Amino acid sequence: MIKNKKGITLMELLAYLSIVSIVVVLLTSTLTYAVKSYDKVNGEGAIYIEANYIMNTLISQVNAFNPDFARSCKVDDVKIENCIELVIDRIRVINPYLGIIEEIPPSESGEKIVKIRIENNNIFIKNMQLNNKSYAVERFNIVNINGDNVEKPNLSYDCNDGSIDICQNFTLSIRLSIYKINKNGDKTSNIYAFENRFSF
Repeated sequence: MIKNKKGITLMELLAYLSIVSIVVVLLTSTLTYAVKSYDKVNGEGAIYIEANYIMNTLISQVNAFNPDFARSCKVDDVKIENCIELVIDRIRVINPYLGIIEEIPPSESGEKIVKIRIENNNIFIKNMQLNNKSYAVERFNIVNINGDNVEKPNLSYDCNDGSIDICQNFTLSIRLSIYKINKNGDKTSNIYAFENRFSF
């Protein structure tokens, strides 16, 4: 009894290899595209989360402090850019006899001050760094209707009561760009710009 042993011809082998290689190329390109899309979405989402964390921490710290007024930071009567002092100049105590809250002006050394400042691409409040070390914050320029670049400070406040130096009713403005950096300080992501205003 003779068995019929048929093998694969060279043409069939080449056809199989061609089909397998086409499938591998398609799968590889699809996986590469998926990984790049994931990295892009994940990276943008991480920057957005970092910006939200900065703003939420900042506003919660300021609200907990409940300042009486805002003023610019000064050294030897010279204003420091991107630095704002929030000040409590009244001590509130409960009168034990009347059961009411009284405001007592403290001495000059009794002022309570919280500084918000931007320094070396980092943002601080009460000497606490708000941005993660793998992210940097910096100024961004605003382009107006005429197409001109308008430089505005990262941190500023608009006085609602007409005062110049000391402002009791104010709107705090924060304008920042944020991006991810590597250990060398090089940008590794797109820049996300955000601007928020808080009224007090």
